Amino acid sequence: MQDILLSWLRRFLPIGTIVILMLSAVSLSRVSPISAGFLPIMGLHFWSIPQPMLIPISLVFILALLQDAIFATEIGLHPIIWLVFYAASLSSAFAVQGNRVMSLTIHYALLSLLVPIMLNALTLLKARGFAGIGDAFVGWAGACLIYPLVALSLKWIEKKIR
Repeated sequence: MQDILLSWLRRFLPIGTIVILMLSAVSLSRVSPISAGFLPIMGLHFWSIPQPMLIPISLVFILALLQDAIFATEIGLHPIIWLVFYAASLSSAFAVQGNRVMSLTIHYALLSLLVPIMLNALTLLKARGFAGIGDAFVGWAGACLIYPLVALSLKWIEKKIR
């Protein structure tokens, strides 16, 4: 019985942590709405590098739609960003060697630059002007500072379950 429970926890750990990060971003959004959007992407990045088979692309799409619903943004905004980010993470996963926190952080910092750029490009397409590119990059910088803490926490949880 315990083996079945542990295998179930191992299988759903990536999805569960992304959902928990998404829900914790709701409370963070009151303080810094732009930084909060980066929090679930941290979990997506952390788990998609070492174990991409545990997070299928269809699940990435569904979780991003869930984030659209939670943050009351336009439907489809987060799925576009998440899917491009997920594809970029998988295609450049070779750059992260040994799944070390520092190399993961650098990889995340470079890839997550896509998020404010895509966010502003998508708002320009809707002819609303820039979404506050300065705020988006401040959110990116804050997320890059938080990422090592999130990665270390997720590594600790993963070791406890294994």
